[in-house]
Amino acid sequence: MWFDQIGAFFMLNLCLVVIATQFAETKRRETESMAAERRRRRRRRRSSSTQASCSGEDDPPDGCYTEIIKYVAHVARRARRRVIRVVTRPALVRRIAVALGRRRADDPDANVEVVDGVEQSSGEGFDVANG
Repeated sequence: MWFDQIGAFFMLNLCLVVIATQFAETKRRETESMAAERRRRRRRRRSSSTQASCSGEDDPPDGCYTEIIKYVAHVARRARRRVIRVVTRPALVRRIAVALGRRRADDPDANVEVVDGVEQSSGEGFDVANG
C-alpha cells in the first residue's frame, strides 16, 4: 500500500523534472532566437541610418565622439541636399537674376534656359552679358 504511494510520488516527480527540463530548453532556444532577431534589426537599422543604437551586449558601441561625428556628417548631407533643392528652384533663380540685373522683372515670358544652375535669357532685345 504505502509502496504504491511512494511509487506514484517518484513517478510524479520524474514527470515534473522532464517537463521542467523541456521548458528550460525551449526557453533557452527562444531567448537565443529573440537575441539574434534583435541583433539583425540593429544591424539593419545601423546600415540604413547614420546614428547607431548603442544598447548592445554583443557588439560594442562606437565612442561618443564617433557618434557625434556621424550625426554631424548626416546633418551636413541633409543640409547640402536642401540647399541644392532650394537654390535650383526656377522662381528663386529668376528672382536672383532680376536682382543681379541679368533679367527684366516685367518680362515673365522671356525664353530662359538654365546653364550651370543659373538662368540665362535668350530672348530678343535682352543681352545677358550687358544686363
